[in-house]
Amino acid sequence: MEPKLCFSAARFSLRRSFRVFCGFFFASFFGLSEPFMHPAYRAVRLRSICRRRRDNRDVRAPRILAASALVALALPAAASAHANLIRSDPPTGVVLDSGPTEVRLYFDDSIRTQPGTKAIRNRGGASILDGSPHVVGSRELVVPLQRPLARGDYTVLWRALSDDGHSLGGIVTFGIQTGGRRPTAALSVPTGRSPIGVFARWLFFAGVLGAAGATLFRLAIGAAASSTRIPLVGFALVVAGGSILAARATLSTRFGLTALIAVAIAAAGIAAWGIARLDRRAVVFVWASALALLPVPSIGGHALDAGRSWVELPIDIAHITAASVWFGGLLSLVLLLRRTAIESDVVRRFSNVALTSVLVVAATGVLRAFAELGAVAHLWSTSYGHWLIVKTVVLGALVAIAWFNRYRILVREPPSERALRRTTGGEVALFVVLIAAVALLTQSRPGRDALSPTARAAVVGRQASAPDASAVVLSQSGNTIELAGRVGNAFALGTRSVFWQPVAEEGEATSIVGRNLDAERTSTIVGGVAPQYAVAATPRRIVYATATLPPRLVAVQPNGRGKIVLARELVAPFAVRGNRVAWAEHDGARLRVVVHNLETGADWVAAALPACVHGRCYRIDAVTLADRGVAFDRGATGGQPSLVVRRAFDAPRPDVLSVPRDPQPDLVPASSGVAYFVLDRGWFLWPFGQARPRRVELPQDVQPLRNENGTWLAIRRVACSDTLVTVERNGAVRTLVTPQSVRARVGVDGSLCVTNAGLSFVDGRPLTTWVVSPRDSHSDLGVTSLVLLGRPIG
Repeated sequence: MEPKLCFSAARFSLRRSFRVFCGFFFASFFGLSEPFMHPAYRAVRLRSICRRRRDNRDVRAPRILAASALVALALPAAASAHANLIRSDPPTGVVLDSGPTEVRLYFDDSIRTQPGTKAIRNRGGASILDGSPHVVGSRELVVPLQRPLARGDYTVLWRALSDDGHSLGGIVTFGIQTGGRRPTAALSVPTGRSPIGVFARWLFFAGVLGAAGATLFRLAIGAAASSTRIPLVGFALVVAGGSILAARATLSTRFGLTALIAVAIAAAGIAAWGIARLDRRAVVFVWASALALLPVPSIGGHALDAGRSWVELPIDIAHITAASVWFGGLLSLVLLLRRTAIESDVVRRFSNVALTSVLVVAATGVLRAFAELGAVAHLWSTSYGHWLIVKTVVLGALVAIAWFNRYRILVREPPSERALRRTTGGEVALFVVLIAAVALLTQSRPGRDALSPTARAAVVGRQASAPDASAVVLSQSGNTIELAGRVGNAFALGTRSVFWQPVAEEGEATSIVGRNLDAERTSTIVGGVAPQYAVAATPRRIVYATATLPPRLVAVQPNGRGKIVLARELVAPFAVRGNRVAWAEHDGARLRVVVHNLETGADWVAAALPACVHGRCYRIDAVTLADRGVAFDRGATGGQPSLVVRRAFDAPRPDVLSVPRDPQPDLVPASSGVAYFVLDRGWFLWPFGQARPRRVELPQDVQPLRNENGTWLAIRRVACSDTLVTVERNGAVRTLVTPQSVRARVGVDGSLCVTNAGLSFVDGRPLTTWVVSPRDSHSDLGVTSLVLLGRPIG
């Protein structure tokens, strides 16, 4: 019969094997005696009989079991997600004309501050930190710097903490007025694998696995084989390791908070153990405390991260549970073997439980490996993969010893106590090494968190060239914003949110970038903006022209949503005042000037004029809004006079003024009516209520930008340096912004040009945009812009 039995054992079907596995798991885990009557147990006995006859077919199942265990690639899955650095402001490796007042670092996940951040001047190593680093929102780290910074190279070593408790670090270098030489780093990033942190994690994991595993051993084997000593030692290890981890991670992170909760649970377990010494009924709280520790590593890990599948948490907990059954059972068995004579029944029952644990660890480990490794190459290209290989080798040695115990020692009648104690002690020692490998593994960056070469190249490219430099805020001081790159007109909604339009390459679409001055947060509001048109704002809307053919006039909310198309074929720059928007558009063969009230939604057509009259054709070059009406020009395309047209909101028809010998009268905004320039004649002001315009005497060296309540705002230009001045009604000239003051705010010397790029108004206060650039510069290299909100006019 034995050959037939051996043949039957070797031909175990897959379906039968699956049923055997399920029976093993549910029966042996809950301490039932039926496993020894189950076909699986008889199969094991049959394999033992066949092994004695040295049939090569008989060892397939143990070999398959060992091979399955070798792919268990992830023990406690506390190897949590790390935040990635997306970019820094200023970008690392750049050379600036003036020193920034802070370094801002942007991450793709939540971070916290961590001690160890440094900022030094490379020459001399003097610290340039100006206060403690802080986090804005949850993903932006701000490192404040002293000001002014002298010429030279600087290095910033930043440290941060992921929400999962992992330490992050990196280097940002920048130079100030050092020419084309790329700055080098004078500091290096210390490894995030702190010996104290590794030791604390080892204590924590060993405590959780030991305490919970001993409890599960009691449930599976029975009360007679259990002891409360192992949970007590496990609680002590959790308190020691968890306290260190909670202190290093801080309670503001999920990992630090769960570590503290584990410490509290372990402390309650220790207290319950002490009470149980007086009243044995309290021992149930010891076991309950140990089991309560099981989900803590998974909750503190990445299984609950945003975007993760809901199945990862139960897989994680199952993985840790199976590992704790194995480790805690081994500890309990070693203690039992040293305390009493060997009981073959107990040892064999644990062997069944351990077999189930190995299978569960193998299955969930493969799933964990797929979740943590973004590619097979991460096994040898990342430190996480390296420690994963080390852990797998140790795990393979553990499986080999377990296999030897099960199929070489336990098959003897009776088993050798000496050999069993020796091999079981070796298993415990290897498990201790395995937990140390796990502690190192969980402090390494998982492969899935490592940037792909393409993504890394993109990030490095952004750091080096910073194509979105217009959104890089170098500093903010009150109502002054210093920007990297060249910026066009800026405007505001109220006095706490400032927006600007970056200057794009010729013909390219640009965007609108906004910054909340209180929160100090910068974001791109909308893209696809036509660069040849200005941008503006009403109290509740941002207005711009789209980079389409033909351009459309659009209004959006400050967050970029709620788009409203105002005009589908814009023909000239538009105007904004209060809640009103005015523009010129094509309407078939006619040109219309429309005023739209964004508060009420009402349209008012100020004029609808044919493009050509009696063979004379006109175009509209500019539209302006006043408090009482709208104005625009009709530039002549031939030798006929041009026209300046105005219409009050309550007027039945427009007023038209002929302007000979000037094909395009220059209009600028005026609160009272129309302000325009005529060749060879100068500036004129035509307020509503006056029948004819009057000529205005202005200094010849100024270029008016607008007229507000009778006061002219103008630019005085000397060489490549602009000064903002006001010209009062009595002709007095008052200086508002000098190029020297702009250079001082930016922190550069007098060799750089200062030009005005735009002027708008917010609550009666001028909002000016300035560009600081090298002389004869034909690129944006080294260009800085300044947005300045001034004092009220008048």
